[in-house]
Amino acid sequence: MEERLAHAKAALKAYFDAKDEPRWDRAEIYHDTDASDLIADLLHLQKHLGHNVDNTLMRAEMHFEAEQAGIDPDATDSVITIEVKGGMVTDVSNLPDGWRYQVNDLDER
Repeated sequence: MEERLAHAKAALKAYFDAKDEPRWDRAEIYHDTDASDLIADLLHLQKHLGHNVDNTLMRAEMHFEAEQAGIDPDATDSVITIEVKGGMVTDVSNLPDGWRYQVNDLDER
């Protein structure tokens, strides 16, 4: 987790530098809007690159929740499996407590 926190702090500092704003070095001058602005700009970039921002947010939340629970979201045994037969969801497995899943039936579009 410490490595993740270091990456996030480095990203915020680089973001402040790019915006030519003072860097924050103390927790008391850090504001939630700083992270929110960076997240919003990253979403603008995702959309510009042709990515679905809803999928980006969903994946980010899934990774955050997994890491908070001590689960490696990239481990093969943590793959959420959704079985569909005849257009109906028949089983969902490997879904950690509190996680959500979404089934998009592409045949209905």
